Amino acid sequence: KMRISAIDVREVSEAERREFRLGLIKSTAHLVNVARGTLVDPVSLYRNLAKGRVAGAGLDVFESEPPDPQDHIFMLPNVAAMPHIGGGTDASSRRCGQCATANIERVAQSLEPPYQLRRRATAIRWCASTLTASSGDAIR
Repeated sequence: KMRISAIDVREVSEAERREFRLGLIKSTAHLVNVARGTLVDPVSLYRNLAKGRVAGAGLDVFESEPPDPQDHIFMLPNVAAMPHIGGGTDASSRRCGQCATANIERVAQSLEPPYQLRRRATAIRWCASTLTASSGDAIR
């Protein structure tokens, strides 16, 4: 069983962030932060991990970027950390290019793009009509 919370850090005040209590989650829980490093207090996270109050952490964002490689949190055996560019492989770059190309080709044909965020459908339709109207055949 897994629970994932995605929080926009811009909507959380510094006081609320510092108030976030890692000690309230189960000791068998693993914290995965791929949102913003400032979302979780690093001192509190380290203490809870070191004392076994949190089973582990997976991090690809840190309070300061780039993180200090000598930071004690990286020495903990229950921490997996990688740069925020974890998806930045040759294969993922090729796939992103393929998706973008497919979207452009479909929009050029006045068809719905296959890869889109549904909540942004209005913006995508606007973008599609703008691209078609302003660029004509140049999109193809």
